[in-house]
Amino acid sequence: MKKYYYSKQHDFIVCYQSGNEITNDIEMEAFMASSLEFGIGLSKEGALEDLNFNLDGIEKIKLHS
Repeated sequence: MKKYYYSKQHDFIVCYQSGNEITNDIEMEAFMASSLEFGIGLSKEGALEDLNFNLDGIEKIKLHS
């Protein structure tokens, strides 16, 4: 499930896939350090596009492994 988090500190939106909800920047930074299943943008649409780009890259890496 795709979710969104807005970081006031960094002034961007993160679109991510996780079973857990990100509720603050500390959680966001920890998630981003441990996962590639996120995208960043200035809008929800931009963040979703970035997430989809990252997910496509993950699939390509899996296929070539």
